[in-house]
This record gives sequence, C-alpha cells and structure tokens, in this order.
Amino acid sequence: MALEGRLSEFTLEEILQLIALQQKTGVLTVEASYPMVLYFESGELVSYRDRRGSSPDPLKTYLRSYGFLGSESWEHLDFIQQNSSLDLAEILVNEGHFSPEELLRIQHEVVQEHIFRGMLLHHGRYHFRAERDALQGLKGRIRVKVEGLLMEAARRIDEIATLEERFFDESVRIRRTDTPSDQLPLNERLLHLLEVIGEENTLGHIVAHGRMSYFDVLQNLDLLLEDDLIRVLDQPATQTEESPQQAAEHRSPLASTATWVVLALSLVALAASWWLKPLDGYAQRPTPAAERNERFQVEQRTARIDAALDLYHQAEGHYPQRLEELRSPLYLGESLPELSVYHYELDGEGGYRLDFDTARAPARR
Repeated sequence: MALEGRLSEFTLEEILQLIALQQKTGVLTVEASYPMVLYFESGELVSYRDRRGSSPDPLKTYLRSYGFLGSESWEHLDFIQQNSSLDLAEILVNEGHFSPEELLRIQHEVVQEHIFRGMLLHHGRYHFRAERDALQGLKGRIRVKVEGLLMEAARRIDEIATLEERFFDESVRIRRTDTPSDQLPLNERLLHLLEVIGEENTLGHIVAHGRMSYFDVLQNLDLLLEDDLIRVLDQPATQTEESPQQAAEHRSPLASTATWVVLALSLVALAASWWLKPLDGYAQRPTPAAERNERFQVEQRTARIDAALDLYHQAEGHYPQRLEELRSPLYLGESLPELSVYHYELDGEGGYRLDFDTARAPARR
C-alpha cells in the first residue's frame, strides 16, 4: 500500500487517523517546512526519528532547544556519537544523563510536540509506504497510540492562542511575587520554572531553560500566574474606554474642529495609499503562534545545515569554503533552497560562523 498527496487536500490528522484505524505498519514521510518521518507498527507510532537519513534528530533538537544539558555535555555526547555506532538515546542513558524511565517520558513529550507542530502544517506533501521491512534496524523504539497524540495536539492548538495573549512575546519580562511558594503544592516542573525565573527573567530565557516544550512552559507559567507567584511586567498597550458623555466633556470646540481636520487629512492619505500601494502589500500580522512556528522552522533548518557541515568535516577533514558545497546526496541534496539567506564564513581557527538574519550562532570548534 502507498498513500501520497498534498497536505492541503489531506491533513496530517486525517492521515494518522487512517493509519491507526487500519492498523498499518510502515513509514510516513512529510516533506514540508517542518519535515517529519514517522514509523508505525500495527497502527501505533514506534519512532519519530529518521536516524538513517541526514535530517536533524528531533530528540536532540528538543533537548538542546529547551536547555536539558549544557554545552560541555553536548560536546562530549557529540564526540561519542561521531566515534561509535550507538544511538543518542543509548548514549544519554549510558552516560547517566537520564534513567530509562526518564528518557521514555521525555521521548513521549518530544513526539507530542512533533505531532502538534505537524498538525499546524497546511502546505507540503506526504508519502506513506506500508512495508514491514521499513522497520528493520530501527533503534530507540517507543510505542504511542495515535489517538491520544491527536487529542492532545488538538487541545494545544485550541489553547495556544489564549496562552500567547497572556505571554505575548519572548522579550516580555516575568517577575516573582512575594507570595510564598512553600505553602503551595507545586510539582517539580513548577518549582523548576520558579528557579529559572529567579527574581526576574524574560520569557525567551525561561523557554530556553525550562526543560519542557514551549507549550508546556506557557501552560505552567499560567498556573503560576493564577497562584499569584509570578507577574507579567510588560503588557500590550491598552486604551481606557470613555463613555460618550465623558468624551464630550473632555473635548473643547477647538479640539473638536482640529480632530475633524486631522480625520479628513487622514482619510485623504489613506485613500491615496490605497491607490498607490499594491494590494498584495497588505498582509495580516503573523500571530504569535505563527511567528513561534516560523522561528522553530528556522532552528530546524539551521540544525540540519550544522549536521551537514559536521558530516563534511568528518569526510574531508575541514569545513567547506561555501555552503553550496553541501548540495550533494551525501549531505543536503537539493532540498534546501534557503541556503541563500544564510551568511557562512570560516572563523580562521578551524571552526565556522553561520548566520540567519540577525541570529548569530557561536563559532564551532
């Protein structure tokens, strides 16, 4: 059995429901701005990590994005991966970073975020190949029911907009209040967030060190807000509403005349801009969820280029002079036209710098 098509015609949710309902075994590949490779056995998800390809490992991306381990730990883990045939999940347990039970819980959280982000996709292609041979040699297996993943992803999609209204920007500052926390039944995650916040910190810092997904950070911050343990310092500007009578009392005749003049001039300017500016110049401002998803996709693409650069370095003994040298089946193939928006340069000390817009990655050694 082969199933393929466009996400605009058949959503990821519908594809997963079909695979689960018919208890299919095989591999689903999603080619989109957020690429995915999912393995199924008898309708249950058994892996979300395509370790036989060159795409970034979602487990590694998740752990690095949310601050589970420090840079020194990652350097050591990368060294082991490059010099052994062990899977990252095996290495994390062998090195004592997580117990098998802890890592299994984390992997369930990773795959839940994976499905959540996949359900936000509306453009791209999918291909499902129903073959048991596709599972041969698959390491680090898990087993998760699709129905539960879809229900939780749908809940997150419903709630994310409300949460982002309260925590509206990664630069927003969050401060601890004087409410004592030792008198409340706080779980380990809430206590960790309070520790990360300290006295005061930005949402971006909290997410990067929260040891949980972006959605889970917002959800748990919302609980702390309800318990009056934190306060959001910066709020979007709001205008105090006045009754018609109050507004009339506050306006003088001269002010009213000036207001009408300004309004008339504004209407003229608006009409002129309407005729002079192309219609396609008008675009809705991206929602916070869309902006966050776009940033995550940039991180995914950057991580993929980093991985390809490491592969090139292992094969050639040095990093390439230009990113275009990565366009081969061994590294990136032809699937990343976005290479042109990156600025890449060797740092003169055996490493490199890779920039996307204003976000600068540290030099690699």
